[in-house]
Formats: sequence, C-alpha cells, structure tokens
Amino acid sequence: MQKNTSSADIYVRFLQLAHALRGLPTLDPLEDRILAFVALASKNKERLSVRDMMAQSELGSPAMLHARLKSMREKGWIILSDTDDTRRKQVELSQAAWLHFDKLSKCLMQATQDATNKP
Repeated sequence: MQKNTSSADIYVRFLQLAHALRGLPTLDPLEDRILAFVALASKNKERLSVRDMMAQSELGSPAMLHARLKSMREKGWIILSDTDDTRRKQVELSQAAWLHFDKLSKCLMQATQDATNKP
C-alpha cells in the first residue's frame, strides 16, 4: 500500500526539525500557551499587562500565572517593560523569543518543501 504525503507527514517533519533547534530553555505546556497568548496579543498590537494576564482564568490561577511569568522571564522568553504607571508592567516577547519564532517558521517552510519535493 503506497502512502501519499499527508498534512500529518508535514507536521511530523516540522516537529523533527523544531526539536533540533537549540537556543532558549524549554517551556512546559502552560508556559507554551502563555507564550502563544503573548505573541498573538503582540501581533494584534494589543498592550498586555501582568494584570491582564492574571485575568486570563483559562490559563490558570493568578498565583500560577505569576510563577510562570517569572519563570519565563528568567528563561529569557519574555520581558516586563515599564509603563506610564510604575505599578503596571507590560508583558512582551523578548528578542530571543521572536528569533525563535523565526526559526520555527523556517522549520515549517522546510517541512512543507521537503514534503512537496518527495518523489
């Protein structure tokens, strides 16, 4: 039985390529969801404060979110920037996180290209 290249094959190839990336420390699944949330907010040009993050009950309790944000900051994934109100901090992706997304994007393009070039 001959198997055609499927979307699943492309995704598995992407996972292989992405797994080989080195750089920032790994994230746990919740931190990965938080990173995606911050990235989407940034892409939509939305300001996102620590308080805004704490209000995201689907991501967990405020205490857990605070601990994860601290961990992600220490790992180099996010930065907390000052705002006009010194009591509020803006949550943003670090430059290293944006570079990591660039690398992931290249992995996705490579996986797609590999699948389309198969005999």
